[in-house]
Amino acid sequence: MVSDKTMNKKRLINLNYLNILEIVGEGAIELLQGQLTCDMGKVSSKNPTQGAICNVKGRIISSFIVVAPNDENTNKFWLIGPELMMKKTQDVLKKYSPFYQVDISILSDKDLYGANNDALESFFPDLNFNDNQYIRHSSLVLGYLDKKIRLVITNKGDTIFKDSGEISSDLGDWHLDNFLIKDVEITEDLSEKLTPHEINYDVSERVDFEKGCYTGQEIVARMHYRAKSLPRLYLTEGSNDLAEINMSVENSAGRRIGSVVKVLKHQKGNYALISIKADELEEDYKTSGGNTLLTINK
Repeated sequence: MVSDKTMNKKRLINLNYLNILEIVGEGAIELLQGQLTCDMGKVSSKNPTQGAICNVKGRIISSFIVVAPNDENTNKFWLIGPELMMKKTQDVLKKYSPFYQVDISILSDKDLYGANNDALESFFPDLNFNDNQYIRHSSLVLGYLDKKIRLVITNKGDTIFKDSGEISSDLGDWHLDNFLIKDVEITEDLSEKLTPHEINYDVSERVDFEKGCYTGQEIVARMHYRAKSLPRLYLTEGSNDLAEINMSVENSAGRRIGSVVKVLKHQKGNYALISIKADELEEDYKTSGGNTLLTINK
């Protein structure tokens, strides 16, 4: 079983593949409440959450962290995710923006990093780890889903990390941290292909079943309340590195029972997140063609 002890200590990770989509204006919360799967009423300056946007068929277009960056402007929200997907999210929201008083834009004045607690303590010795947001030197530190590596947002030009000599461009530990908590980040190759239940978005509460309507809500809710066996996400370790996204997963009898959602080739091993129905649970699986053995990580 891989653990957070595999993470390198006291090191920042440059997360330049992420970006921030800002929605600001009097109609911001109303627009987002009608489109996002999460409940915007639960988002505050101390409570970042996670959300997604679905299409009319209930398949996920994009996913992101949702944050209210400060208390001064309650009409400003940030959606944080892979840059290309934030541009796609911007296109979706702009279809509805004429009905609301909002401005929607990709920010270009922020840097994003990943940092574990050891690194954070060295830079922010007075950090209160009970807070999900921490503002110092214009920095925001976000914690969610019990991640061991937190997201740090700074203004471009902020020198707090510039002379540290500890900034890495290797995203392996960041992605491994996501794998360990079974958090699937929607990328271009997954957009509009998966339902929330296939990747545990109901378990991680990216989908709030008590909020009002959003695009695709009727289909998502029907699956949630009526399906006899829901698909679930499992972390596996593979015997080799031949697994690929969207590959079929077969049981011991050679029958297709699910698919590979994400793969990670890390220095500690090869990992895959697979989506199968809970009643199909076995210890070992193979991908289509039988080339890769996948063992459920206990």
